[in-house]
Amino acid sequence: MPAKTALNERVQITPLVLPATRDLLRDTCKEKRITQGELVEAAVLAYLAPSDDSLKLDVLLRDQQELQAMVERILAILLPFAAQEDAEVAPADTVPVASYAQLYGNSAPPLEQETVSQTTPSPPRRSRIHRLFFREAR
Repeated sequence: MPAKTALNERVQITPLVLPATRDLLRDTCKEKRITQGELVEAAVLAYLAPSDDSLKLDVLLRDQQELQAMVERILAILLPFAAQEDAEVAPADTVPVASYAQLYGNSAPPLEQETVSQTTPSPPRRSRIHRLFFREAR
């Protein structure tokens, strides 16, 4: 059983790490101006600390509730505009459409569908090069 030590007393551990990890540890300690022991101790405590998933779930649930409240406020602001736009569009459906007789009277009869379909379309105009090399039969 290990001997009891005071809180501020330090003990040495000798872990083996890769040279790249050691160099990263040294560089980080120089940048943050802390000792290697302090950084390793903080990392080990953070790694060994029990994760509190219920706290994470509470934070996510609170964030979701805040987002839902924001969406409801935005909808409350935007719905009157949408209702107003729908009210403006509705009267356009009640406009009657005039018939041919109401517009032009009985002076000129409308064209029949048969006369329109009987006309044959003219052949497409040929390009100059096509007309030069190919004569059309007359």
